[in-house]
Amino acid sequence: GWVWSEEAAVRQTGGTPFFVKEYKDIYNFASPIVANQCPRYLAYFWPQVSFWSEEVVRRVEAFPQAASTSERKQLQKFTRNAAYLGCVWYFDPRSGSGWSEHVTKYMRSVAELPSSSLQLPELPPFFSELNGIDRGKLIVTDSCLMWFSAMFCDLGYLARDLGVRRGRSQDVCWNEIAVPPFGFTLFGIDLMPDRPLLHSRATDEYDRPEYLACQDRHLTREDVQSWCPMRGHYPAALWNISWGEPAPPGSAQRRDVLTCNKKLGNPDFARITDMPLHIADEGEDVDVMKPFRGYLTDINATHAAMEIVLSTPLDEALRFNPEVAGLVADIAASALASALAGAQQFPEQRGSLISLTGTDKDEVHDDDGWVWSEETALRQNAGTPCVLEHNRDFCNVFSPIVAAQCPRFLAYFWPQVSFWSEEVVRRVEALPESASSMQRKQLQHFVRNAAYLGCIWWFDPRTGSGWSEHVAEYMRSVAGLPSSSLQLPELPAFFADVRESDPGKMIVPDACMMWFTSNSCDLGYLARGVGTRTGRSGDVCWDKIPLPPFGFTLFDANLMPERPTVSLSEADAYDFPEYMACQDRRLTREEVISWCPMGGHYPDGMWNTSWGEPAPLGSQQRSDVLKCNKKLGLPDSARATDMPVHIADEGEDVDILKPFRGYLFDIEDSRANKAVWQSSLNEAFHFGSAVSDLLDGVGASAPTHTEQGARK
Repeated sequence: GWVWSEEAAVRQTGGTPFFVKEYKDIYNFASPIVANQCPRYLAYFWPQVSFWSEEVVRRVEAFPQAASTSERKQLQKFTRNAAYLGCVWYFDPRSGSGWSEHVTKYMRSVAELPSSSLQLPELPPFFSELNGIDRGKLIVTDSCLMWFSAMFCDLGYLARDLGVRRGRSQDVCWNEIAVPPFGFTLFGIDLMPDRPLLHSRATDEYDRPEYLACQDRHLTREDVQSWCPMRGHYPAALWNISWGEPAPPGSAQRRDVLTCNKKLGNPDFARITDMPLHIADEGEDVDVMKPFRGYLTDINATHAAMEIVLSTPLDEALRFNPEVAGLVADIAASALASALAGAQQFPEQRGSLISLTGTDKDEVHDDDGWVWSEETALRQNAGTPCVLEHNRDFCNVFSPIVAAQCPRFLAYFWPQVSFWSEEVVRRVEALPESASSMQRKQLQHFVRNAAYLGCIWWFDPRTGSGWSEHVAEYMRSVAGLPSSSLQLPELPAFFADVRESDPGKMIVPDACMMWFTSNSCDLGYLARGVGTRTGRSGDVCWDKIPLPPFGFTLFDANLMPERPTVSLSEADAYDFPEYMACQDRRLTREEVISWCPMGGHYPDGMWNTSWGEPAPLGSQQRSDVLKCNKKLGLPDSARATDMPVHIADEGEDVDILKPFRGYLFDIEDSRANKAVWQSSLNEAFHFGSAVSDLLDGVGASAPTHTEQGARK
């Protein structure tokens, strides 16, 4: 009974067989994204997670096997309330957390209760007196409560194995250590604005040596990654996830967890409800604070929305539905009114940016044009919603998510990235300073085509890639051209056949081409720095090494289905020792993380993102990149266009496959669509009492271009 059935998983997650079947692609896409947050979550919030898990376990152990149904419900109610408190991010006993004194006092009162006590004390007045954004910190998601309720037994016995609070059963201990020097990020977004923003992804968020003050051994990175997200309780590969390693058969831990779950009534006890959010004084699922105020959201609107969602085919759900939009607006307005009233305080409350890599950003004095202005960044991104002031919230949310994919992208696709960026650099170096305007335009067009080829995931010369032979042959022909040649050869017939049989693999986002063009000089000199193709200028070399044994994942979803899916917790997505066959030294994890996503060319902190470390002042690399960018006309020559995607035979921005067929989309349709969704974002990100009217307005005014574009 360790592994629960798929049917049990569906029940727990609040779906129905119809819903799961209709939305399976979304489950497969979104579930890994969510699950991948678990190891960092567990490591960061381990003090409160372990405390509440142990409090639940000691009550379960004291609970008699012959307990009545009423007694079991009391135990489940205690567990549900404990899950709520475990899910409140700010309910943190560590010193420096803001609530530490009050949380510690409350935890101590719980720890002193006998194991037979199944009633949590009422939260003290400090919590009931919270208002505005501080009251919003008490709101937790229903899905977190479900996960915690399902995993309490596993977490409690994990805490036992680590010796948490051993010999200190009635003490808290965690108040004696400091809160981490950065806030917790979810999906790459800092959602704890009153704590410093973690400045570098190079920081090990799993290494918390201070925990040893309150437990006997380390909670290691391997512990949380092998355990997460469900200790193997769901069938392996369900919804495209590895659900963690089960406790070993025959082990005491496995026996203890199975006994504990049986007493709690899991897996059936832990379930998603119709209520998306909970708060301490709702007096329903959670009742640890008085006076009771009822659920945050209107229960009738929530039920109505769920009934529609659980019976709506996916193709219908992807169309705008004013009825659902109105219901969602009502739910959002009733749930978030108090929190959003204080949302504008976030910028003023945010802690200072901190760097944990040893580089103080304030010491970098940019007087040579390395850092481009925010106005320049806005011009470059003219085809995105970020150019509009009212869409900055959107960009602040999504820019860090996209930027966080860069280091793995660079490491995985380094063979083609390094090849095309070096081909660009050698042509830039050969271009005379006195080059005519026409020659510069030819160079820029060459770079645009090279950027397209560098952005095609499948244009990979490595053996086993499927296209390897043809890609390597084409690359060899380009490498054999003189540095003065600014015309790429036409792609061979093989790719014309792919264009007919599998065109999706040849489609590239405009945003990737803009990024590649902007950074081709940086990437080319980075390749030079690791000695790529040293002494092999006319050769490719990369066709002599094998493809990685897994596909590349974007947002933790494998979008290369013909290549094996490997969980990122099971594979080092940065370590490719085979690259040493084609370069003099390794491209290290630290290099790609510190460079990404733009080598520091955008102002640090713009759109809530760290844009990477600039090349050191006075270094040869900095000098080379600046000269190269100047010849290319960067940053102005790299811009997002009105066309969202490109293909080899469009004959416009890209023209390396004949016959030319024009853009994939009608250019006027594309411009109209852009205007519509930019306008829609303006409205969608205005929260408050008018949310419903605004959403209705979007639905009423959106032309058919939007629906046509979505289908395309």
